[in-house]
Amino acid sequence: MEGFLRFSLPPWQRRMLTRLVAMVPAAIVAAVAGNRGAGKLLVLSQVQLQCHCLPSRLRAVDLASIIGALGDAVQHVVG
Repeated sequence: MEGFLRFSLPPWQRRMLTRLVAMVPAAIVAAVAGNRGAGKLLVLSQVQLQCHCLPSRLRAVDLASIIGALGDAVQHVVG
């Protein structure tokens, strides 16, 4: 953030800002929709996380099978 925006914050302010950005929307949903809304938000966040994790896992498996990328540490597929 500092290099791209030419904007500097002390570490404690940066941590506070990132935590607030993450927690404020969740607190608003919990306050407006109650437990049921917070539960739906939790399920939705897990679905979103799985949708984003799958391509990166597939790429990691693909990369692990390339001999040029890992040399002797390549995991060979048996079967």
